[in-house]
Amino acid sequence: MKEYAPLTDVESVLSILSQISFLGGVSDSERDQIFRRLEIGLFKKGEYVSRKGTCRRTFTLSRKGN
Repeated sequence: MKEYAPLTDVESVLSILSQISFLGGVSDSERDQIFRRLEIGLFKKGEYVSRKGTCRRTFTLSRKGN
């Protein structure tokens, strides 16, 4: 199973989260609660983040790496 680490650099995802429409109405307090639950998983090119038919209890944001 893929290992994840807590997100420590919240600034790195602020621009991404601000573009997600259903997060648009959250308060600062609610946003902080969301940030505390964010985790980072690093994936290599070609590695699956999720597969059809699997059930995950997470929300995945992805960005293209270098």
